[in-house]
Amino acid sequence: MVNHLIARPISYFNHLSIKIKLMATFFILILLPLSLFTFITYHRNSVQLKEQTLATQTLVFNEAVAGMSKYFANMGTVTDLVLYDKDFYDIVERHLHEDSSAEVRFKDYNTIVNKFHYLQKTTNVDKISLYLNGNVMIDENNDTFLSTNTVMQANWYVQMEASKQNRFWVPPEPGESNIDNDKSSFSYFGKFYDNNNFHHTAGFIKVDLQADKIKTMLKGAILTPHSKMYLTNLSHTVFAADSLRDDRVLPSGELLKGLAVNEWNRIEIGKSTSFVKFNPIANTPWYLVSEVPESDLYALSIKIRNEMLVLMLVISTLAYGVAYLISRSSLRRIFKLTKEIRKLEDGNFQVAIIKSGNDEIGLLIHTFRKMVGNISQLLEEKYTMGLNIKNAELKALQAQINPHFLYNSLDLINCIAIKNRIPPITQMVNSLVKFYRISLSKGVDLIPVMDEITHASHYVQIQNMRFSNKIALEIDVDESVYHYSTLKIILQPLIENSILHGILEKHESTGKILIRCKLENGTLIFTVEDDGIGMSSDQVRQLLSHNGSDDSAGYGIKNTNDRIQLFYGSEYGLKYFSELGRGTKVEIRIPAREMK
Repeated sequence: MVNHLIARPISYFNHLSIKIKLMATFFILILLPLSLFTFITYHRNSVQLKEQTLATQTLVFNEAVAGMSKYFANMGTVTDLVLYDKDFYDIVERHLHEDSSAEVRFKDYNTIVNKFHYLQKTTNVDKISLYLNGNVMIDENNDTFLSTNTVMQANWYVQMEASKQNRFWVPPEPGESNIDNDKSSFSYFGKFYDNNNFHHTAGFIKVDLQADKIKTMLKGAILTPHSKMYLTNLSHTVFAADSLRDDRVLPSGELLKGLAVNEWNRIEIGKSTSFVKFNPIANTPWYLVSEVPESDLYALSIKIRNEMLVLMLVISTLAYGVAYLISRSSLRRIFKLTKEIRKLEDGNFQVAIIKSGNDEIGLLIHTFRKMVGNISQLLEEKYTMGLNIKNAELKALQAQINPHFLYNSLDLINCIAIKNRIPPITQMVNSLVKFYRISLSKGVDLIPVMDEITHASHYVQIQNMRFSNKIALEIDVDESVYHYSTLKIILQPLIENSILHGILEKHESTGKILIRCKLENGTLIFTVEDDGIGMSSDQVRQLLSHNGSDDSAGYGIKNTNDRIQLFYGSEYGLKYFSELGRGTKVEIRIPAREMK
């Protein structure tokens, strides 16, 4: 039932014209996916953009936390550098317990000022002040070397003394923006004690950082129009913010205490919903808070949704226009190609020229032309091949007659030699008969290794009759390789070359030929070695790359190597090892295959 329901629309679609199919395909592949994509994006982009915005805000938030931590850490480092300086304590000791001259005090003052100025430049703090208990006999207008008597009424001094802490942070007053006023700075205090009485406070170091630096950092960390970022404590006091607006509604300190640290928390603030994240600033009692309204997160997704709807309409209109033009262009060529195919069915191979182009239809037309050309060529080759086959049949018939005529002629010569009692002729004829019997081998190309060795032995016997037994033959072949197959007549051309161009070229015209055959790693290795005059490397190269001259030896070697490589593959063949005056060794490698 299900298959029938599926088959009906498929059958209906198959019977439609190509033009309608192309238009439907464009609709399915462009308009339908684009509509589906727009619909899915409409529902999902809000979540994705919210996550991306929060992820980016997290990176910026973490950079702000790191930047503030570095600023405040520098303030602690400056305090430590001063308080652990021996020269500093020597100056303090002189001012607390010695009646120093004005010159010494002025020199100490300059030392402190220079040191503080250097630290301010290298650590990015804005101001370093030294406060000593008691009276300090220095210019009243200086702001670096001061007496604690001048600040005893300040709130931060009272808080510091009450806390009994050696290190103490003091934030700027909330809402204060005057840079020239001490209240506009973050301050870090470090107490130090009298060397003669460690229970008695000798004074403290005050390091200031302008609040506007923190405010600038916070402003750079705002990504959406209505986001907020501020530095506060859990008592809900804001010390620095990206901006202070009258409409700002901040989460309470109690609410912050209940939130997860360094994670985005979705909370209700006033009448709106926001994502809030806060993180403590290292070594300080303060927290950096980032607040992103939920409406900001969804604003971009709504904008993208509207843009995609407009884009979908534009693309749909263009797609239908392009689909029409493409279908019209493609169908025109397809109709022409169909017409030429019908002509080919009738046996007409004269194909008209059709503009093909570089697309798939153009490739189809080009392939059709090539196919017609190949068919025409194949028909012509088939006709020529028929003629060649007839000629080959005649030659084969002639080749069947020639061996019988040769055997009958040799048999007649042998009878005459026996009748006239001429043994050398009888021996020569018998060797020739055995030699040609193996050479012909009833028309087969593969013979046993034993027959190939025997064939080479008969050839040497015939040559010894010709050259008065000047060639000594030694055969060293393991009988275990006799049953393997080899291409016939591959040793005779090598032996002929060894005799004619190696041994007979020597002064005494005598020599020895050694034939070996062994099995090694699935390969049969024949070697033919002589003690002739040898060859140079150039002669070896010329021998293996014979160019078809009348030199029968060179032609035979090249032909033998070509036969082996054509039959077994290019990795097999001949390899020569020769040296002038030392003889020549030829190695033949063929795959080890048993005779069937």
